[in-house]
This record gives sequence, structure tokens and C-alpha cells, in this order.
Amino acid sequence: MPLSKGKIQVNADALKNSSKQDAPLLKVSTKRPAGFWRCAMRFEYSKPRLLAVVDDGDNVNVPADAARITQRTAKRLHDEPNLICEMAEE
Repeated sequence: MPLSKGKIQVNADALKNSSKQDAPLLKVSTKRPAGFWRCAMRFEYSKPRLLAVVDDGDNVNVPADAARITQRTAKRLHDEPNLICEMAEE
């Protein structure tokens, strides 16, 4: 049933039935205790950083504690020898 609010029409049924997939998640940490900067993000040894791989236009669920990165950035982080990248189970 469409809801009308001024000139904006919102189809509430479509929003309820839309099923989004979860974004692929990476856990990234450093190999050294000192930490490491890459792609304008600080990575630490003892605290893995959660990253969601999302490109513009992707309609996916992203956890609130995850930073959004593109596939290109994910590849750059994965190829960095000072970082440990693992797929997250969430």
C-alpha cells in the first residue's frame, strides 16, 4: 500500500519485502605490533578492523561497526605484505 507524504510516494510493501544480501566482510590486522597505515586507515595488531567490500550502487547490508571499502581497495589491502586479510564470519 503506497503511503503519501506531500509529493513523495513511498511503497511500504516493497520496502518490507526487499531482501538485501550481506556485504562480504574482511578482518584486517597487521603483522607487527606497531600498527600500520594503508589506504587512509590505521590497522592494528591486536584489534582487527572490520571492512565491508561495497561498490557504488550495491544494495547490501553493512554492519554498523564496519567501514566501507571498494573492491579495488580490498585488493590493495590483500596484496599488502604487512597486513593480514581474512574473510569475516558474521
